[in-house]
Amino acid sequence: MEIPFESYGNLVHFDDGHHPETNVTDSPTKLVKYNDEPPTPSVQIYNNVLPSSLCHEIYNHTVKQDIPWGTYVTKSEAMNECAVGPLTTKSGNATSSPSDIIQHLANRAVRHFIFNNRDEVQQVAGKRLRPEKDDRIHGVQIWALPATKGSSVPYHIDYAEYIRYTENVIMTPLYAGTVQCTPHPISGGTFAVHLGGLEHYHEYGYKGGLKDDKDRMAGWNDNNVEKVVVTDGWVSIPYKFNQGIMHNGTLPHLSGPIIEIEEGKRVIVGFNVFGHVGEFVRKCPDHSDMFRRMVKLHRSMRKNVNGGLASAGIKIDDLKKNKALTKLLVLAKRQKEKDQWIETRKEMTIWIIEQFHANNPKDNGQNMSNSGIAVSDLLSKWKGGSKQPAKDDLHIQIHRMVKEGSLQLTKDSKNDHYGALVGLDAVVLLKSS
Repeated sequence: MEIPFESYGNLVHFDDGHHPETNVTDSPTKLVKYNDEPPTPSVQIYNNVLPSSLCHEIYNHTVKQDIPWGTYVTKSEAMNECAVGPLTTKSGNATSSPSDIIQHLANRAVRHFIFNNRDEVQQVAGKRLRPEKDDRIHGVQIWALPATKGSSVPYHIDYAEYIRYTENVIMTPLYAGTVQCTPHPISGGTFAVHLGGLEHYHEYGYKGGLKDDKDRMAGWNDNNVEKVVVTDGWVSIPYKFNQGIMHNGTLPHLSGPIIEIEEGKRVIVGFNVFGHVGEFVRKCPDHSDMFRRMVKLHRSMRKNVNGGLASAGIKIDDLKKNKALTKLLVLAKRQKEKDQWIETRKEMTIWIIEQFHANNPKDNGQNMSNSGIAVSDLLSKWKGGSKQPAKDDLHIQIHRMVKEGSLQLTKDSKNDHYGALVGLDAVVLLKSS
């Protein structure tokens, strides 16, 4: 992805003490500071923010999952979401596709929480946030997290995770929000947000790491409050079923440890509202199947790089001091940081994976099985041009993915892919995670 960061604001150096695991170079962290960032922080609370039935649907679906789920909803998708009954296919039959269910739940949740022109709101700090009237909005990254007793969410700011992984650039949302969906009593699990914004986060850093914060809570300790409390810049809000909380996208926040839960799991749904950079966020939203696959791919690439260094007797710390050697290694290992061609390879990889998702619409992204796609069919779908790599480049990338193991040949495909390129008649599968 070639993202025009400076078209969204000022690109500045910003050290939060975190070096993404997929970034093998010593490139410094940067942050996009929006030109129209509000001068004062805002926090507001909504009661009964979603239809009760929808909140229960989200809870019941999420507690059945072993991992979080995530997706992206454009503003137009949310505004066109009118369905309130059971999800059906175009033929009118009920569907149980997990990916369809997730998108259906997400569309409705975004419509009711983000784009609902409601009057009743508890304004805890600042001016009223009105995303439903904000023309800058492209869409919303949404995810759901199930958690059990003792779990917490450390101090952090929200940003587009995949952009941070690949670019080491922090892109915060315009607005951030949470909806609490567990219908059973919970002790602890308090949501807290700090009004100090980026200044406070710059002081404490990623998960409080700049302050050697062992509990990763940046000094906050009001976990068992029974009402909204504002102390030392912290706004602490007790967990409550179907409660929505919205604040500026640059405010650091956390959720305290769950002390006791009557039954089930604690479910929180996160919302990140993005402007036009959302077109890039949409390609790999946090906690989505695509996100997990791409992170796994990058981890594998880094493991290969580090393994090569170890066998050569080179230490990472020594490498970081030698910029020329770092650049040479990155180019040799096809890392995107120093070479635009690597970025193109990543985009081709994403596109190839998307074809399998399109070819298997009922896949839930966890145990993918598919009938495979012929190499010739992939090439015929590819639209090369002056700004896109040619079909020959895509062919080479398919071959590379087979060699690396992220794609595999069907048993009937007898091509020797360690010699010439994978044949046009070969059928490839996306390897199960």
